[in-house]
Amino acid sequence: MTSSKDISRSNRLGSTNYILYGSDKALGLFEDSPQTLMVSDNSDFDVVRCTPNNPITSLLDDFLLFERYLFIDANTYKLLHENLCQKMHKIISQPLSHLRSSSR
Repeated sequence: MTSSKDISRSNRLGSTNYILYGSDKALGLFEDSPQTLMVSDNSDFDVVRCTPNNPITSLLDDFLLFERYLFIDANTYKLLHENLCQKMHKIISQPLSHLRSSSR
């Protein structure tokens, strides 16, 4: 598992960094192409923007463990962030009865 401490050591000092992190499966889809990840139903990833004044902290480690991370550019960060928001909206806007029946 990877931690935010690993990312902090790799962080390019003095610049803004955009990071994609998540499961091996999600990052594998991204490595095929960003579009492949975005059209999939995989939401096992997140993106974060780190600046010299707002670095990744150990707070991230308190909430989750993640398998891998990649540095990405600002445009890809924006696209993936929007895509993840759309995927989450689709999940949380489903009727509760649909969620119950799909978990059986």
